[in-house]
Amino acid sequence: WLTNPMIYGSLIACFAVLAIAPHRKMEFAKEFLGTIMMVVCTFTPGPFFGHLRGYEEWLAHVAGVIVADYLCGGPHVNP
Repeated sequence: WLTNPMIYGSLIACFAVLAIAPHRKMEFAKEFLGTIMMVVCTFTPGPFFGHLRGYEEWLAHVAGVIVADYLCGGPHVNP
């Protein structure tokens, strides 16, 4: 995924917020880490369980959402 130029453009746009509002560093850090936690916990089951063609991928996704909610301090649809 590091070879995709869209990733770098997105990260530059994301971190440009710090140049615009440097006094909001803590809020940015919380939101950024919450987003990464949500992506890691909820979107990673596909490569591991997607080949089984059953409900295993959905169950892993549900477990990931629960783990992300628990670790981030509450129910977050979009952290």
